[in-house]
Amino acid sequence: MGIEVVEDEGTRRKALAAMRRLRREPLLRMDMARQSLRSPGRQLRKQGRGEEFRIMDLWPAAQAVQRKFRLLTFNDKHFKGIPGLNPVVLPQA
Repeated sequence: MGIEVVEDEGTRRKALAAMRRLRREPLLRMDMARQSLRSPGRQLRKQGRGEEFRIMDLWPAAQAVQRKFRLLTFNDKHFKGIPGLNPVVLPQA
């Protein structure tokens, strides 16, 4: 992971502790199934937003729609109009 090469002992300990906490959390496998991306991408193009959305936004959105999950975001403008997506917009700190 690269954590082992961190020179500062305190920083390395904190990073390793964070990794242990992350390993205990449930993981969402991000598969790259074509059907996950194809339908939302096609519908956004029909809305005239073909060039506006980015694959890095569409990928987690499609996964959330496919699994019926809510998507947490600080910026909902990239996720507007994605069919079946109900994002949760978090307040900016």
